[in-house]
Amino acid sequence: MAICTICGNPLSFFDKNKVCPKCAEAYKTMTTAENRDIAMTICEQFQEALPNVKDEKIKELLTEGINKIQEKFKPEESLMHTTTGSFDGYAIKEYKDIVIVKEVFDSGKTQMLERMQDARPSFNKLDRQAKRLGANAIVGIKIEYSLVVTDQSGMWCKVMETISGTAVVVEKVHERIKFGEQYD
Repeated sequence: MAICTICGNPLSFFDKNKVCPKCAEAYKTMTTAENRDIAMTICEQFQEALPNVKDEKIKELLTEGINKIQEKFKPEESLMHTTTGSFDGYAIKEYKDIVIVKEVFDSGKTQMLERMQDARPSFNKLDRQAKRLGANAIVGIKIEYSLVVTDQSGMWCKVMETISGTAVVVEKVHERIKFGEQYD
């Protein structure tokens, strides 16, 4: 009996490809996903399976798909962030403007907790706003979650996530010279 070249599961008599329907669907989902977490999770699973793939064409296709997804979802260069008004070792040279991101999302209780633990998509939007203003940091960050709508059972709700801060330009402060040290 033939087996899937990716996962090793048996293929049915009707499977003409070297890949099972489950792996084919996962590949399609990975390469078309707009959700970073979904795409990267599938990508990691394929990366783990890659050393065991014997068929060179399938291996090449997987590698190409993995590289495409990693490029698409590579982390943006993040600005410096703080909830306070300053950074140790840095001086604020210029205040640009207030930046705000508001997102409304549908959520069950578990999805809401996951979203609250990883607000990266909203921070990326906040960073893009600040970069457009010429900032290299955001100070005074505040994150709020508000319940917009909920069903009677309390199992589903719409939540508004608001992240705000002040876009600034910071510069590293020269370290103090200790007594007796020479400097240029």
